[in-house]
Amino acid sequence: MARSDRGLRGWLLATGAVYALGAADFLARPWSPTRSLNRYGGERIEDEPGGFYNSLAGAYMATIAALALESARNPEARGDLIPPLLVAKAVSSSAFLYRFAQTRRRGYAVAAGMDAFLFAVTAGLYRGRE
Repeated sequence: MARSDRGLRGWLLATGAVYALGAADFLARPWSPTRSLNRYGGERIEDEPGGFYNSLAGAYMATIAALALESARNPEARGDLIPPLLVAKAVSSSAFLYRFAQTRRRGYAVAAGMDAFLFAVTAGLYRGRE
């Protein structure tokens, strides 16, 4: 395996595990994401009850975990799974940025920045193997 593929593989394994844990956390503790945004942003964002949107967030996290972990098995052969992962991170970051623009709650800006960072590193490692 090429060095660039090893770096991408390690990144995908690490982020895939984080995404999988995030999916479980969204479902088990629906209030947890907004409390994290409160802590990192330094101001209160209302907790969202478990339900429809929480279920969608859990499904999103599980899907990106599956994409990352499956592509990590063999980045060269399964690189086709990385563009959908990048689309998901770009949309997520954009949605958080939109929420920040609407509410001016810094937690949303922090979340947009974190997702943009995940997008940029994943995209950079993916492109670096070409």
